[in-house]
Amino acid sequence: MQLTEQDVTFRAMRASGPGGQHVDHRSTKVQGRVCIADLPVDSASKNRIREKLVSRITNSDELIVENDERRSQRRNKEAALERLNELLNEALKQKPIRIPTTPPKAVRKRRLTDKRRQSTKKKQRSYGWDDVE
Repeated sequence: MQLTEQDVTFRAMRASGPGGQHVDHRSTKVQGRVCIADLPVDSASKNRIREKLVSRITNSDELIVENDERRSQRRNKEAALERLNELLNEALKQKPIRIPTTPPKAVRKRRLTDKRRQSTKKKQRSYGWDDVE
């Protein structure tokens, strides 16, 4: 899935942290919002997104990403859009179904011989205790 700028609602705000006058006078921090109900995927995929990204979703069913790493609003907007796409693609990825395998015959045979060897070792330890009083 690849979102475009038209699919996302952006809002600019003041960034926090160091930066001197630039950070005090410019609204470079960007918040990107996308409504999950409006995404072009089926309902099962939307539910998977809601489950995996529950901490980033608001009560109004919007996925939110904020970015203030760059000094320019445009670059923060691009980074936020890229992050939204990464999050959605990661959430939509399905785990491959694991096909259970059986252990090879050699492994089973070795395990059984090891068990027999351990058993005889323990039997040898107990020999002679019945005679002592």
